[in-house]
Amino acid sequence: MNLQVSPDNLQVPLTFGTVQKNFYLEIGSGLNMITQQTAEQVGFHFHSLDPNIFLGGYGQKITRLGNSPKFRMGTLPGDDVEFGILPRPVDDGTVAGHLGNRMFEKLDFELDIAQHKLNVFSADHCPEKVVYWTKTGFAELPFRREGTILTTSMTLDDKPLRVTLSTRAGSEIGMNTVRELFKLDENSPGMTLATTSPNGQKFYRYPFKSLAVDALTIGNPNILIRDEAPAPGCNNRPRIQDVDAPTGHVASKPMNYITCFKPDLLIGLSVLSKLHIYFSSKEQMIYATGAAAH
Repeated sequence: MNLQVSPDNLQVPLTFGTVQKNFYLEIGSGLNMITQQTAEQVGFHFHSLDPNIFLGGYGQKITRLGNSPKFRMGTLPGDDVEFGILPRPVDDGTVAGHLGNRMFEKLDFELDIAQHKLNVFSADHCPEKVVYWTKTGFAELPFRREGTILTTSMTLDDKPLRVTLSTRAGSEIGMNTVRELFKLDENSPGMTLATTSPNGQKFYRYPFKSLAVDALTIGNPNILIRDEAPAPGCNNRPRIQDVDAPTGHVASKPMNYITCFKPDLLIGLSVLSKLHIYFSSKEQMIYATGAAAH
């Protein structure tokens, strides 16, 4: 299946009957989401969300869920898949929502961004018999589901990190993690200010040498450092704050994970575009090579 690839996102088409709509592919999110306008157009079945559950996305509060009619993703048929219903359009209105990692809970998928390809497979296969595109070896990254995200482990300049993958924009690490593991801060030699967001959030760049796992090494990874006020760690145990969660997740009260519970490193398209990867859902394993491996 062909992907639309940009530096900020990946888009994939779904076809409902004769209606085709583009969705962002967002493996860093759990729930699938669709705009109300599109869901009504293609014949979703709706039900209200429990009022004690708070769910949001794209700056919108979700109060309804919907189950899809029959659709196709490439050659793969689908039916009765749950989506969160977004009351308003997403971005400029040309995208109908996003597909989260729950779309692939019982499926495998291969992501070859360099070739603009997403391939979906049955999860019923022999272990490790999926990397067909190279004979020169591959890396194995066991992953686990933590709430709505998928996490794995890698090393950045030989320091072990908990990592989550996202198919959106850049890759980033928090300054508190950098302080703790690398003994660096915004005033360290080699640290430069890369950009400042419209809300005043600063992002720095540092010349990290390598991001590695198993037999795979990415040299000079393009990773931004998100500025943060110094804060104590929390031993990777979840704590919550009563704040609005702009990216959305299900909870019994409005909350968001504080920074120190988040994975240490978010790997986005600035790094993923250098890889060819296969997600094996039954094995809970990510197989990866460089994008040019053959």
